[in-house]
Amino acid sequence: MIALVAQRNAGWLPPWQIVVGGVLIAALILAIAHYRQRRRAADMSQAAMAGGFSFEPAADPFAGSPPPVHLFQVGTRKRYRNLLRGSAGGLDVSIFDYSYVQSAGQHPQAHEQTVAALRFTGATLPAFELRPETIVLKFLAKLGFKDINFDSNPEFSRRYLLRAQDEAAVRALFTPSVLAFFEGLRDKIWVEGAGEWIAVYRWSRKVSPENVRAFADEAAAIASTLKSATAAKFGW
Repeated sequence: MIALVAQRNAGWLPPWQIVVGGVLIAALILAIAHYRQRRRAADMSQAAMAGGFSFEPAADPFAGSPPPVHLFQVGTRKRYRNLLRGSAGGLDVSIFDYSYVQSAGQHPQAHEQTVAALRFTGATLPAFELRPETIVLKFLAKLGFKDINFDSNPEFSRRYLLRAQDEAAVRALFTPSVLAFFEGLRDKIWVEGAGEWIAVYRWSRKVSPENVRAFADEAAAIASTLKSATAAKFGW
């Protein structure tokens, strides 16, 4: 009987203990998050030195004027961390961790991914979004969700979702050589472009510090493929 009473009493904590416990748990979560951020910043700084990049732990790569690329137009509480600047494949590239919060009904969702951004001054690139095809997206396509497909390259159309307002311009951008390039990629990737900018990333995934140089080279290869295939059409 005594043990039963003690067990029952243990289940009823005073309000102040509940509040203190909640504060301690929240503080612990924040401390862990802060530690992880500091550790990643240190690791990315080392990766920058090894890869020949400059490094800034908390700098806006766009100086307050984000490009019209779709990724940077959605969500709230946007934040840039661990900015690396340098060269890859003969192109200037900025690599950074980008986070934002997107509303999903009553449950906002936070997303963070490592992005490579490349700028082609004077370009007039049509806005587009290229992302891996999923079962959900295939289902939405049947309900009218826009997806630009290419009869000449069924493998590309099977693997990727391509969206754009100006379909004709984007079809001109994705030449046979561009389509073949993306078909040949082993790991599908997200690519968005508009105006002078191209952004390359994997949604809600951060690049490990040891893979920063490979990621920069991959983004540069994508940008170079788009540029070389369409320079005459889009004034690059």
